[in-house]
Amino acid sequence: MKKKKAASSAVAAPSAAEKSKKLKKALSRLGLLLLIFALFITVYEISLIFRFCEMLTLVYYVLAGVGVVAVFLLNRGFNSKPTKKEDLSDEMTDEEKDAYLEEEKRRMGISRVIMYFLLPLIVVIFIDLLDLYFRDLINSFIGKKS
Repeated sequence: MKKKKAASSAVAAPSAAEKSKKLKKALSRLGLLLLIFALFITVYEISLIFRFCEMLTLVYYVLAGVGVVAVFLLNRGFNSKPTKKEDLSDEMTDEEKDAYLEEEKRRMGISRVIMYFLLPLIVVIFIDLLDLYFRDLINSFIGKKS
């Protein structure tokens, strides 16, 4: 059976410099997420030591809930693809379309910043729930008494 030839290279393959630039950008984003995660987990561990964990857990839950709602509202639902000028109503003038697209770009930027804090916060909440519900099970595997 013959293989079909790939379509002509209408999209040029990214160069090594572009790949390196994308990798650096991705690694810097990952580093930022890990740094924020380290901040949240450190505050959580300190709260365990000083016995105000219940209050902090509630604060984390509220922050996560507010963050999810804010991202939902800023993105106008779960829309992740940007709107194009052609997709907007023909009744809108070009200035209105440009203003709408700029506002959408601004909202997506705010949403992205919120997500940098929301994702590590959700991971810390998940770790807290694992600790809460499975501490006895884990301790029984490692032979520790509660």
